[in-house]
Amino acid sequence: MTITEPTIVHPEPGAPDALMTLNGIRQEFPAAGGRTVHALDGVTLEVKRGETLGIVGESGCGKSTLARAALLLRRPTSGEITFDGDDALALRGTRLRSHRRRAQMVFQDPNDSLDPRYKVLRSVMEPLLASGVGRKEAKERALEALDAVGAPDGAAGRYPHEFSGGQRQRIAIARAIATEPELVILDEPTSALDVSIQAQILNLLLELQESKKLTYMFISHNLAVIRHLSHRVAVMYLGRVVEVGPADSVLADPLHPYTAALLSAVPEPDAGKRERIILQGDLPSPTRRQAGCAFASRCWLATEKCRTEAPPLVASDAATVPGGGHLVACHRPAEAQEALRTGLHPASSK
Repeated sequence: MTITEPTIVHPEPGAPDALMTLNGIRQEFPAAGGRTVHALDGVTLEVKRGETLGIVGESGCGKSTLARAALLLRRPTSGEITFDGDDALALRGTRLRSHRRRAQMVFQDPNDSLDPRYKVLRSVMEPLLASGVGRKEAKERALEALDAVGAPDGAAGRYPHEFSGGQRQRIAIARAIATEPELVILDEPTSALDVSIQAQILNLLLELQESKKLTYMFISHNLAVIRHLSHRVAVMYLGRVVEVGPADSVLADPLHPYTAALLSAVPEPDAGKRERIILQGDLPSPTRRQAGCAFASRCWLATEKCRTEAPPLVASDAATVPGGGHLVACHRPAEAQEALRTGLHPASSK
């Protein structure tokens, strides 16, 4: 798979660095027996202008829930969301519709975005019409968006089922960029595509980011894709962010035991370079909020402090990349870092 290197889109002089800030976001859902699922448990993140922030973690860690909360598709139970200096959770009516033009989403399955009853042009026009754009202007902008993503000739007059999966995802991306957003959240946008098509879509996203000055939040299980695409990476576990920082720092020299285990599962050309970390212990129930570190029940480094006291997400002296910005929620980051470097830990595969 050939993927071009990401180009950092620098903000305009004087512009604030953060486009969106999530502070203490909690998302709870009712469950059987009067219990509550804690899907997000105090997530704090900053999305900087012009960057791609990669979000990684195993299934069920809250990545997609975070994406929907960030876009107000489901309002969080508690917490704060600031978008370009405004309190996003306070927006209503016309101001909320205006906000939705500035932040869009591309789903894993393009069929989630494209109504099978509508021709492609109508689907791409829909968010523009909903935000108050006149029909003539909406049509022009929709056609421009389809051209920008390389949609097939004549795509506007056809139905979504007439296209391949990769072509439908291009159309879904056109629908997202038609409103000229500043932020696009991409939830596993290539996972359902063939490898060769994945590369085409990823290169398209990089081109659009540079030409349209877009900011991305990119959710993926594929660490190779995250490595190529992201400027910074946030690692989630059981509804919490356990590590966040520059992609080179987090993916090459992780500070959290969970990040180390996640990276150890990635195949290496040199089989002897890194041992696989096999996690033991039980996965905690999402219906019970953890008093300490959410990873403590599976961590070979866990102490009594880890089980009873939740570590804050802070900068660590163990970070090796100059300039700071590498944060970790762990009481023993130096030991976790050493575990991945040497393989000297009881969780190693033999």
